Amino acid sequence: METRTFSSIEEECHYWKELSKLYRKEKLDCQKEFEDFTEESRQLEQELETTLIQNEKQLRDANQTIDILRDENQSLRQRLISYERDATAYETKLNKLLAERDSLKNYIRELEQKNDDLERTNRVVSESVAGFEAMLNQAYEKNAMLEMEIDEKEQLQINLQRLMDEARDLKQELKIRNISLPTKLNNEVIDKNKSMTASKSNVTVETSVSKMNDINDSRNNNSLSLNASMDKTTSTFNNTSMMDTTIHNMSCGTTTTTESLSPKSQIDSGINKSTQNSVLKCKFLKLLTCWKC
Repeated sequence: METRTFSSIEEECHYWKELSKLYRKEKLDCQKEFEDFTEESRQLEQELETTLIQNEKQLRDANQTIDILRDENQSLRQRLISYERDATAYETKLNKLLAERDSLKNYIRELEQKNDDLERTNRVVSESVAGFEAMLNQAYEKNAMLEMEIDEKEQLQINLQRLMDEARDLKQELKIRNISLPTKLNNEVIDKNKSMTASKSNVTVETSVSKMNDINDSRNNNSLSLNASMDKTTSTFNNTSMMDTTIHNMSCGTTTTTESLSPKSQIDSGINKSTQNSVLKCKFLKLLTCWKC
């Protein structure tokens, strides 16, 4: 600090007065600034305390929110794990259902093929039965004609027996008349009667024999045609019975593995109905075979 020299005491007093005023003014300014700073600091402290309280409250709220979110996150993770487990189970079940659907499609396709074969066999059997019925009607007509011919044969046999009885009576009568008639006349009459009787008998017998031969030939032809038709029908029904047995075994084998599926049971019931119809037709043809025998 510089040392000043004063010329007089008044000047020095004036200087120090001015300096003291200056310092006093600076002091007042500093004090005012300090008071302002103190006031501002107090206000700022209050604001900071308020802000701190708010921040602490927000922090507590945030911690509570974090705890809640953490719990929710844990529950969501558990739900996600359970959903993944359920999704895996559903996917496995879906794969099983798809496999069962494919197997059912294959089974239905096989059943449709078997049904087509059965329908075709049924048509063949129906045609065979229709032909057999036509042949049976023809056989009925031929049998009726044969019965008429047999009746005619019996009538001819009766007539033959009657003629033979008449011839015997005539012979006895001629023997009685031989006592009174000449021998030559008796011989001529006897020869004439014998020739007439023999000719009538021969004609009657030949007619009867020819008719019997015709009857036997017609019977043989009928039996051959019936045997041929029955062999054809029997072979057809043997094939049908083999197919029915195969379908029945297949239906039995598959129904045991998939008992809970209702469409398969419905399809099997339809196959059993068609099999029963085929069995009834077989029984009808067996009865016809027994009738033929």
